[in-house]
Amino acid sequence: MVKRFLVILFTISALITNAQIVTSKIPFKNTLLFSDYSNQSLELLTDEGFFRYDFKKGVFNSKPLYGFKHINNHTLTNETFLITKALGKTYFLLNGGGELYSLFNQTIKREDYSFAHKNQFNGHLFNINNRIFYYGGYGHYRSKDFFVFFNESTSDWQIVIHDNKIIPKGRINALFQTFENKIYIAGGIHANGKNKNTELNDVFSFDFKDKTLNTLGNLNSRIQNTDFNWFTPSHLNFSLFINKENDLVSVDFKNNKFEIYSGLESSLLNNKSPLTVVGDSLYYITKFENSKYLNRIALKNLVNYKKEQGFLFEKTSTNNYFNFIFLTIGVFVLWVFFKIFKFVDNKKKNTFFREQ
Repeated sequence: MVKRFLVILFTISALITNAQIVTSKIPFKNTLLFSDYSNQSLELLTDEGFFRYDFKKGVFNSKPLYGFKHINNHTLTNETFLITKALGKTYFLLNGGGELYSLFNQTIKREDYSFAHKNQFNGHLFNINNRIFYYGGYGHYRSKDFFVFFNESTSDWQIVIHDNKIIPKGRINALFQTFENKIYIAGGIHANGKNKNTELNDVFSFDFKDKTLNTLGNLNSRIQNTDFNWFTPSHLNFSLFINKENDLVSVDFKNNKFEIYSGLESSLLNNKSPLTVVGDSLYYITKFENSKYLNRIALKNLVNYKKEQGFLFEKTSTNNYFNFIFLTIGVFVLWVFFKIFKFVDNKKKNTFFREQ
């Protein structure tokens, strides 16, 4: 018989007036929150097994899970694992790199033949054309500035080789979003040795098809010098994070814009999970007096909290500068050739007249 845990509805007094957020108590100690491959259901891996949230009835339904022992030797939290989706599966990468697990048809499988690298903590996991990539991260007293990919045929991780001369600084905890063959990356923290952290503001893209890297500009000053707490890419055209003021921030690389939503601070203050979009709602877990709560807010209601919006990044003028330089050099070369041609032509004329 399927085991069910009844959800205790609990509304936060500060938000009752707007009646925008529904908060439900979670009866589990450790929780690894994620959406399924189709982004239609909300799921949990816990010490007690695999659960799927029933949106209508407000209950967590226990589901059979095979291979649970493969992943249960680690603490099942969103701090322990980074998550992405590809090939119809949900993938869990052990923070630090190396160990990769998949969930498919209610079965957990260890995908890699490697080990816990412990060399790329808090990097950026994503997929391009159903291939899994990992960028950056911190380990051995430095931030990594390279991409690695999971090689399905050898079940291990390999470095992406490219010949770009200018490489952005390595980083952790950056903003990122993927479109077709490209990833867009912005900001983050560059760590180099103990207690030597630099907040980055650059924005760049990398094309995995032609292996080219392009500098795009710098983050808007309103987004600069802030922690991108629980930054979570979504399957939609935006991603979310929580800033230092506990505002909710939406970023959209494709349309180069950001939006800040204020008034949710009391709910976001003790957030303990990714900001997960499923269906038409946003879900996240908060902790209050040693208890955990699943919060839900309809995306359409975010407009009620909208504080400001603007361009996500200011486009660099570097490309225009180089275009001007190249144009100037081109004009100069043509001028030199013209002068040489004119000189040779005059010399021929003078020689002809002397022979006459």
